[in-house]
Amino acid sequence: MDHDNYIGSTPQKNDPEKDGIVFFREHRIEFQRQLARQAGLLPTSTEKKIDSLCDNLNKFLDITGEIPALMHGDLWSGNYFADSKGNPCIFDPAVYYGLREADIAMTELFGRLPQRFYDAYHEALPINPGYQERRDLYNLYHLLNHLNLFGGSYLSSVQQVINRYIN
Repeated sequence: MDHDNYIGSTPQKNDPEKDGIVFFREHRIEFQRQLARQAGLLPTSTEKKIDSLCDNLNKFLDITGEIPALMHGDLWSGNYFADSKGNPCIFDPAVYYGLREADIAMTELFGRLPQRFYDAYHEALPINPGYQERRDLYNLYHLLNHLNLFGGSYLSSVQQVINRYIN
């Protein structure tokens, strides 16, 4: 993208990066962490674990062969419906170019979309092996955003994801 936008009411930085992991670290995790820090929402111990996680993202995200994909950015069951003919209507995007698995991960954060969505996606472009191990890491962005939007009730979810990757 050549411009920033919003995810919900939170600014979303879309500065291009040559490396998808750098983009995810700097413009997704670090940006949300900075907002949470400014709001006093993150304990020091959690911040230290985020540091460690960000320092080791290359270990957790294998993007070999991936090219940036145009993303919806906020794809969950509340942002789609079927019209009177059964055609899917998708709305309220937070578009950017990023790692395509992140959109799929978001569809699983607050319940899943219908199985036929995943079947059709897999038929068109299969998900890479190991996705299940990366899914929660992609969703950390959305959990941090929810922490910033809705407050401390999301802190334990943020911490659970971080603890899954950093002990």
